[in-house]
Amino acid sequence: MKRSEEFYHRKIKKIPCPHCGKLCSPQTKNCPICGEPLEAFFKASDTKIDLNFVREGFEEKDYLKSIESELGKKIPLVNKINHKSLGYKEDNGHIIGLALPNCSLKAVPNFIQELKSLKALFLNDNQLTTFPKAIGLIPSLEILRLDRNKLATLPNYIESLDFLKILGLNHNKLTYLPESIGSLRSLESLLLRRNMLKILPNSVGFLSSLRKLDIRLNQFTKFPKSICLLSTLKELNVSSNSIFNLPNCIGTLSSLEYLNLSNNKLKSIPKSMGDLKSLKELNLKANYWVILPDSVKKLKKNGLKIHK
Repeated sequence: MKRSEEFYHRKIKKIPCPHCGKLCSPQTKNCPICGEPLEAFFKASDTKIDLNFVREGFEEKDYLKSIESELGKKIPLVNKINHKSLGYKEDNGHIIGLALPNCSLKAVPNFIQELKSLKALFLNDNQLTTFPKAIGLIPSLEILRLDRNKLATLPNYIESLDFLKILGLNHNKLTYLPESIGSLRSLESLLLRRNMLKILPNSVGFLSSLRKLDIRLNQFTKFPKSICLLSTLKELNVSSNSIFNLPNCIGTLSSLEYLNLSNNKLKSIPKSMGDLKSLKELNLKANYWVILPDSVKKLKKNGLKIHK
């Protein structure tokens, strides 16, 4: 073995997989995470990898510096993460929040997956066309915002985000959702405004913690029956679609407080809506002339606000 190669093997403990970014042993043939082939070793003289970067004991802030290097921007420490500005938040030396909006990202730096304590990730207002693989390797995530990108599909491995509570996918190009989305049992808010959706998978009904669902400005012609299984749902917005009628099962949404059906093609609403005893506000604007059944009129007498 040449001296440069010996130096490389002695100093370098792990190298990042060129496919998913996972740090792997230089002698591994295939990445244990994504399964893609790896080179047996890189010559130190040829590699562009920073030797200090790939040593064991690498700290989270060092990964942050690597992300900054890829972006060509400084990421400031902030007290609160939001979707408007670049920043990161930490707790006891661990990075728990990261916001990279408006960075013209076409891909996400793979080193993000090494931030094992990351709970909130904002990647809105970028140019992502595919869901980043690295995100599926951050099981600690609770908030993920990918609004205003160019995503056409979601991968099945989104189900690995066991602790995800908020998933923001507004203003993308989604035409369908995978059945695996029903595995997100911690999900409380699913935001899908202004996409190209015509149906929702049946598995949406398994989102047992869901409180808010926004599917306005899509291409629905039928009310998705899978929604009727969401007994914890409090806020539902299906405005600005092309829905002609509502199923009787809508009366099973016992926790529903806000329902926006405006700007559709409704001519009537089912009597079962009178079973929505928790309903506080109903928006029916910009539909055909809708006659309210007596069961709904009774709710109006009990304080229900109806906008027509």
